[in-house]
Amino acid sequence: MFVLFRINGGECVNLIRISIIIDVIIEQIVTICIYPFICTIKKDDTLYSKRKLIEYLFKDIGILIGGAFIGKKIFSIFVDYNICLYISIIFLIIACIILLAIKTNKANIETKEIEEGNILKYIKEHKLIRIYLIFIAVSNIAMKTGLGLKMLMLTNIFGFSAGNATNYLLIVGLIADAIGILALKYFTPKDDYTTNFIKFGIRFIGYFIAFLSNNLIVCLIAITWSILISTAYENRIDGQYINSVPQEYQLMFNNVSHIVSYISKAIGLFFAGIVYNYGIRYILGLSAFFMLFQITFQNTLVYMSHHPKEGD
Repeated sequence: MFVLFRINGGECVNLIRISIIIDVIIEQIVTICIYPFICTIKKDDTLYSKRKLIEYLFKDIGILIGGAFIGKKIFSIFVDYNICLYISIIFLIIACIILLAIKTNKANIETKEIEEGNILKYIKEHKLIRIYLIFIAVSNIAMKTGLGLKMLMLTNIFGFSAGNATNYLLIVGLIADAIGILALKYFTPKDDYTTNFIKFGIRFIGYFIAFLSNNLIVCLIAITWSILISTAYENRIDGQYINSVPQEYQLMFNNVSHIVSYISKAIGLFFAGIVYNYGIRYILGLSAFFMLFQITFQNTLVYMSHHPKEGD
């Protein structure tokens, strides 16, 4: 970010590209490491969900701030991209100071080194974890197939202007953050099967009806619901399975799960690109097809967690 700031919109295109790539790589490294770090302080399903909700919320707030102020004058200062980078650097420094100030519980930190072969062996020996990784892959394929090209769908299929599409996604995203927070605090069902139906079942029904009807309004409602519910119930859908992994394997497991996630997201976008020209009904229909497997694997995880066997 500092390099981008110093370039100040110059013509060093390759340096700009390299700086952006490095920034993205570092962001992903931090994302992979942050929850294993949190686990050294406290390991809890609700805490996992809170961490994800905070990540979603402040990412949307950052987009809101950038979108609201860039290109405008505030107190005689013209807010351009470089000013946004300057603000980002300030928040990055604050984040580093906060991390350095956190005291971890040394009793929770395992000094045992885990090699790549060991984590793969652990995954091989635990069926629940294998099913969970398959669930991650299918979930991301289903999600990216349906929503990976949402900006293009809103502008080219629904007829939104670029500005209105951006505002729609931002507003719906912020409402989704609020729903996620409220669901965690007040509306988490005691039965995981009910949670699965609210999270995935209603989304599947919406996509399937949209596919059958081929009606743009129905399709927009299905997409909107999918975004609104996307941040809810992370503690039950993901947290309990991630926290079942022993502390000494957390970092390596997060690494593996993120690799699976990125590859499956790319596959989902590939499918979205293939069916895009056939129309939105086929985009949502294909996503619904993958969701059948997603729901099957999620319900399998619930059953296995409620009826544990040796090797799970």
